Amino acid sequence: MGSGKDVSFEITPGDDYMIQSWTVRYMRGDRIVKEESGKDFGFTNKILLKNVTNSIEVSAELVDKKGYYIPAEGYYNQANELVTNSVEGEAGSEAAYTVSELTKQPDNVVFRAEDGSVIDNMVRANGDASVTITPENGWRIRGITVSDAVSGQEENIMTVTPVRTEDGTETGAYRVVSENVTENMTFTVDAVRLYTVNIADTQHGKITVIKEDGTEVSNGQTMDEGTLLTYTAVPDKYYDFDTWTYDAADQTESTFEQALDGNITVGAAFKARYAKVNIASVKNGKITVTTADGKKIANGQLVQEGTVIVCKAVPAKHCDLSAWGGDAKGKKGGTVKLTVTKNMKISAAFKYRYVKIAIGKTVNGTISVKTADGKTVKNGSAIKEGTVIVCTAKAAKNCKLGYWSGSFKSTKTSVRVAANNNMTINAKFVAQIPARDTAGINKNIQTAITNKSLTIKWGKVAGANGYDVFMQNCSKKMDTKNPVKTVRGASSNKTTITKMHGTALSKCGIVKIQVKAYKLVNGKKKYIDKSVLLHIVLNSEKRTNIKKVTLAKKAYTMSVKRAVTLKPVFTPANASKLLLGAEHGPRAFYYSTNTNVAIVDANGVVKAKASGKCTIYVISISGVSSPVQITVR
Repeated sequence: MGSGKDVSFEITPGDDYMIQSWTVRYMRGDRIVKEESGKDFGFTNKILLKNVTNSIEVSAELVDKKGYYIPAEGYYNQANELVTNSVEGEAGSEAAYTVSELTKQPDNVVFRAEDGSVIDNMVRANGDASVTITPENGWRIRGITVSDAVSGQEENIMTVTPVRTEDGTETGAYRVVSENVTENMTFTVDAVRLYTVNIADTQHGKITVIKEDGTEVSNGQTMDEGTLLTYTAVPDKYYDFDTWTYDAADQTESTFEQALDGNITVGAAFKARYAKVNIASVKNGKITVTTADGKKIANGQLVQEGTVIVCKAVPAKHCDLSAWGGDAKGKKGGTVKLTVTKNMKISAAFKYRYVKIAIGKTVNGTISVKTADGKTVKNGSAIKEGTVIVCTAKAAKNCKLGYWSGSFKSTKTSVRVAANNNMTINAKFVAQIPARDTAGINKNIQTAITNKSLTIKWGKVAGANGYDVFMQNCSKKMDTKNPVKTVRGASSNKTTITKMHGTALSKCGIVKIQVKAYKLVNGKKKYIDKSVLLHIVLNSEKRTNIKKVTLAKKAYTMSVKRAVTLKPVFTPANASKLLLGAEHGPRAFYYSTNTNVAIVDANGVVKAKASGKCTIYVISISGVSSPVQITVR
C-alpha cells in the first residue's frame, strides 16, 4: 500500500456480540510510534484511517451483546404507565403525556425478543439515548425526576431540558438524555391535568377567584388539578349577595374554598337592598313621592336603597303647607329630595280656610252631608275650606236619585267633594224602574262532566214548549238539524247525554254544545232563545275544562253611569293540563238579568243604567256559571 493513502476497516460481529473498541498501532519497524483506541473511534463497526504513512496494526475487541431498556414510544397515563405503545394510535382518555423521538447512539446493535421481533426501545451498553416527553392536551408537565448525579460519575448521566420554539418560548415538552447507559433508563414524569375556570358576567356585583398565594385568577384561565381556589361574590353598593349559579349553585355562602377537580363555570346573582317608604295620610292636601326619573312611589312601597326620591307637598285648594314631618322634618319648600338608606316616613301638615254649606230642601228623599270622618254638616254650617264632605241621597220607597245639582252635578247616591268654595247642595229624586228578566236560557247555565256523560242545566224560557240540545266535535261544523237530545215541556231544563250521533261520549275528545228553546207554531218548531256555544273537554291528554269561576266580589253597589270590570279567575279541572285556547272562543260570557238596571259587555264591563237590582251571570266556556249581584242606587 502506498504512503499517504486512506484505509478503512470494517467488522461484522456475530448475532451475540457487539464491538466494544478498536485499537490502531502505527509502527516503524518493531517500534510503536502511535496508538489509538476506545473513544477515539466509538462503537462503530467501521473505521476510516486517513493519510496513512506508517505500517499499522488494527484490532477490534468484541464483547457479548448487552443492552438496556429505554421508555417505549407511546402514550402514558398519570401513573407513568404505558397505555398505548404507539404515538400514531388513539391516545385514549387516560393519556397524560407521550414519549416520542426516541434516539440511540450508536444505533448499530439490533436487539431481538425471544420471538425474533426487533426491540426498538433498547440501547447498547455504554451508548447514549434520548426521548421527548410531550404533555397531552389538557395536561401540564410539572417536572421530570431522574437519578441524582454523583460527583465524578461517568455512567448514566441524565439531563432534562425544556423544548423551545425558535423564539425561545417553552413548548411544555421536555427532552431527556442519558449518556453512557449502563442500566435501564428510568425517570418519573409529574403530569397534572389542567382545568379551566370560567367566570360568568354578573350584574350589580363581581366575582373574584384567588389562589392560595393571593394571585387573582382571570376568566378562562387554566390551572392544575387540585389547585385550592377561593371564590368570593362581591356585591356593589346597596346590593347583597343572593345566590351562586352554574357549577357553584350548591354553595350557600358568599365566599367558599374548593380544590379544582374539573372545568368550572361560576356565576352569581345579587339582590338589591330595599327599604320601605311610608307616606303619611294627611288632611287638606297630599304627599306625592316619585323617583328622580318620575316613577310614582306608593305608600308602603319597597324602594331600592340609594334611590333619590322626590317628595312633593300638594295642598288642597285654598290650603297651604305648614311643615314637613318624619324624615323630611326641617326641610323647606314644597319639594324636597331625600336618599333612601333606611325605612323612611314622609309626612306633612297643611293649614285650612273656611266656607259655608247651604243644603236645599228635597221631595221624595233626603240629603245628608257629613265630613269624611263622619261629623254631620248642617245647613248653613261653616267648615274648613278644602274639607272633604260626603253628600248622601236617600230615596223614598219606590223612588231613586235622579241627579245632584247646585255646586256639583252627579247621579251617584253618595258623592265626595272638597268644599273649596261656599257650596249649595240640591238633589232630585224620581220613580224607580221595574225589574225584568233578560238572561233567558243563559240564566245560571251549568254543566257536570265525566268521560262517559255530560249533564247540562239551563234557564227556563217563558213560552217555550221544549228544548233541543245540539252537539258536535269541535273540529266539525255543528249539525243544526239533528239535535242529540230533545227535552219536551217548558218546566224541564236539565238533561244528561251519553252519546253523540251514535258515538259514546267516552270515545269523544273535545265537543261543542248549544241548547235552543223552541215554541210550537202550527206544529213546527220556532226557536225563540239559544244558549252560548259551550266547548267541553271529554277526553284529552293536553286540555282540561274549567271547574270553577271565582270573582273578587259576589256583589257590587253602584251609582248610575258608573262601571265596574269583572275579572274572573278560572280554576282548571286538572292543574297539569291546559285550558282550551282562543280558537274555541272566549273563556267567559256575560249576561244581565235586567238590562234596564245594568248592562254588561263581552269584556265583563258592567255599566249601571238605573236604580234597581239585577244579577250578572259569568258563564265559562266549559259551562260553569258564577252570579254577581248588582245594586244600582
